[in-house]
Amino acid sequence: AFPPVCVEPPRPVVRRDVPPPAEWKREVARAVVDVRAGRLDKVVLARTEDIVVDGEIDVAATLVRMRAANPSATLFAVDRAGGVFLGASPE
Repeated sequence: AFPPVCVEPPRPVVRRDVPPPAEWKREVARAVVDVRAGRLDKVVLARTEDIVVDGEIDVAATLVRMRAANPSATLFAVDRAGGVFLGASPE
C-alpha cells in the first residue's frame, strides 16, 4: 500500500497529445472498419500525452494519485535516461 500524499503536483505548462486527437480518431475509425471486415481480430491502439510541468515531479506521489484514480490498474515507473517513464495499465 502507498502512504497518503500531501504533495501538490506541479502545474502543466505544455500538454500535447501524440497523435493529436483528430488523427487518433481517424486511426480508431480505421481499426473499427478492419475489425468489422474481418481483417483484424483485435486492435490495441496506444497514444502518448507529453506534459511539461513548472517544477519537479514527485514520482512516488504521482503513483499514489494514479492508484487513487484507478485502484485496479497495474502501475509502473521505469527510470530512463533523463527522466522516468510511468503509467497505469489499463488506463
